[in-house]
Amino acid sequence: MQRYNQRLIEELKNKQTQERARLPKIQRSEAKTRMAMFKKSLRITGAAITPEQEREKIKQALEEEFARKLQEQEVFFKMSGESECLNPSTQSRISKFYPIPTVHSTGF
Repeated sequence: MQRYNQRLIEELKNKQTQERARLPKIQRSEAKTRMAMFKKSLRITGAAITPEQEREKIKQALEEEFARKLQEQEVFFKMSGESECLNPSTQSRISKFYPIPTVHSTGF
């Protein structure tokens, strides 16, 4: 029985490690999809906005997306039980999962 429980624990740890490795890729692809949808929605609304206003809205959307990703990572690591060594609030963990958006990196 003890070996069975140990094997289950090892399987769960392996699955968790795989999920942890996939999380950044999934988050990046979701962020790209959301940003594309947001940009299309700006064009679809047809409101007469200047390019400067459009850049400002896109920048604000990037910041909101970044905050949402951080919150999602914190929840994930709290559930994993290893939050002290994989704290997503430290700079190295943040940049590993989601690069901090800047005006220069977005091309605006």
